Amino acid sequence: MNSIDHSLSATNSKALGFALMAAFLYAISTPVSKILLNTISPTMLAAFLYLGAGMGMAVLGSIRKLACPGHQAEGLTRQQMPAILAMIGLDIAAPILLMLGLKLTNAATVALLNNFEIVATAVLALVFFHERIPRGLWTGIGLITLASLLLSADDTGAICLNPGALLVLLACCCWGLENNCTRVLSRKDPLQIVMVKGFGSGTGAFVIALAIGESLPALSLIPLVLLLVFVAYGLSIF
Repeated sequence: MNSIDHSLSATNSKALGFALMAAFLYAISTPVSKILLNTISPTMLAAFLYLGAGMGMAVLGSIRKLACPGHQAEGLTRQQMPAILAMIGLDIAAPILLMLGLKLTNAATVALLNNFEIVATAVLALVFFHERIPRGLWTGIGLITLASLLLSADDTGAICLNPGALLVLLACCCWGLENNCTRVLSRKDPLQIVMVKGFGSGTGAFVIALAIGESLPALSLIPLVLLLVFVAYGLSIF
């Protein structure tokens, strides 16, 4: 193996490791969010999911400045504004849809349906960015789609779809498009991207929650929510 092949192999392994870590951290959010929905309304919880991620990354950024004073990272610019606004808008819609779906569906089903985000991301990347999808990935897309349809079927025996599952699938479609928007920004500072996501999307969802009459969570729950979102959303996206 020459030096270029070795470098590519090391880069791919590192990327895979980060992706697995992100998936593991994100997986924590679904069962804990299901419990929190017993006392926190869906849109308000969606707002805190991203606000907490933004706050956590702001703290992490301050620590990075102190620990690595010479650290330089390429920041976002005005040229990326369309992708940034699309990212924020989709990240307002997706967690609200997910929390509404989670309210109506059990956590295990929602956790499995979240895999449909893979399908949405890949298909939208093909349609809008003309990315090549290998044959093996098409097999995976087909299997995930079939599994999602089976999970979305109502248990009553009638030919109808579970409303909660449909909301989760819509959330996955939003995140699939958002993933492609974020990919345009992927060479920028990831910490700054997560902060923009967190504060922008979290504020938008928070305004919507207040506008529709949802109340703030109990003060005793806020530290737990912020800890959850820092790990499951902030670190995961980062």
